[in-house]
Amino acid sequence: MTPLVIRNGTLLTFGERCDVFRPGAVRIENGVITAVGKMEDVDTRNADVVDAGGAMIVPGLIDAHTHLYGTLARGIDLPGAPAETFREILERLWWRFDELLDHDSIRWNALAGMTEALRCGVTTLVDHHSSPNAAAGSLDVLALAAAETGIRLAAAYEVSDRDGPEKCSEGLEENRRFARRLDGEPAPLLAGAIGGHASFTLSAKTLSRLVALADETGRPIHLHMDEGTEDGEAARAEGFRSTAHRLADLGVLRKGAIAGHAVHVDGDDIALLAEREVFVTHQVLSNGANAVGRSPVPALLDAGVTVCLGSDGMCASLAPEALAAGAVHRMAEEDRSIPFDLPCTLAWIGNARLASTLFDPAPGELRPGRTGDAVIVDYRPPTPVHRHNAAAHWLLGVLHAPVEQVFVAGRRVYGHGRFAEVDQEELARRCDECAVELWRRFEEKA
Repeated sequence: MTPLVIRNGTLLTFGERCDVFRPGAVRIENGVITAVGKMEDVDTRNADVVDAGGAMIVPGLIDAHTHLYGTLARGIDLPGAPAETFREILERLWWRFDELLDHDSIRWNALAGMTEALRCGVTTLVDHHSSPNAAAGSLDVLALAAAETGIRLAAAYEVSDRDGPEKCSEGLEENRRFARRLDGEPAPLLAGAIGGHASFTLSAKTLSRLVALADETGRPIHLHMDEGTEDGEAARAEGFRSTAHRLADLGVLRKGAIAGHAVHVDGDDIALLAEREVFVTHQVLSNGANAVGRSPVPALLDAGVTVCLGSDGMCASLAPEALAAGAVHRMAEEDRSIPFDLPCTLAWIGNARLASTLFDPAPGELRPGRTGDAVIVDYRPPTPVHRHNAAAHWLLGVLHAPVEQVFVAGRRVYGHGRFAEVDQEELARRCDECAVELWRRFEEKA
């Protein structure tokens, strides 16, 4: 593979110390970054050179928690009065929709979500999949879609007891089978996790099986936690203080586990999450849309919890999530001491830490030794840029600008409105056809 150099743009490295090079350059060899710095200091010999033309060069973004299977549910009609509880939202929409999925519709959901993500500069997806009537082989379908688009994917199947013991076992087996596949056929752009739905849909026995499978495969557990009040109510009915204590007592909360949402947690729960070194993913738009509340992100960060930024499948771009994640806490708490750059802590630092546990080499920063996921964004800073104001330029400029080119492991997968291997017109046509059929069957199930 010919080395690649992207140069002649304002380069942000991200990370705990976001270095700025203006103009800067990055060199990628065999998918791994070997040099980053001032343009004149980065060797271009024997390399393909991409000129950024003064635009911004940034790392590919990481979506720490998404649901590709719901892409084609966007805009679906839900007649009747608004749901009164979070569980009712699940029952009326998501648990009805995921039951309709087969391998063909999983594929079109994935391709639609992946191409949208790449268009927005997202190069890594940590996906949480559900298709109870087509569990076997479903993660392979996602992997094939990832290979077609060129995106980086960490996939898990969402195990639950809600559809009975047979479906639960099928979900566990799909996680096991995919992990074994990755062990036998290592793929640098693929990773696996052991997925679980919300705690209130998982019995103690099933949670123990998830833990045993995580031990067997060496993969992290990825589940929903305290998104609505249902988890806590179910845990207290079993005699536990909270969801966090239930999951901790059963061995689920462990180093490297991924807990999506963590909205309804208190100080004691937060201390437990920090002690167990659990990743928490924040999805503020989904929490707002479902009216479940907001995660106490400032308190989680103060306690030492690594908080990451995800989308929950609400949209492909992380831009609205990042902007809302900063504003909602400062606004709701009327606390000006909450850092303006809080979203950068999540997207630049938290997501990179999470990615480092899933991929080797990992995305998330433009640093030597990291994987070569880079994005050229059509933002030309109108004011000086340095590491102390890089967050402001990212939040107020980069996130609002068009993505020009996207590179994953040093390979261009999207550039100037076109994908390397995806026929966009055909994809749009097939997705529309698939959505029409899914929606028709969805209405019949009402």
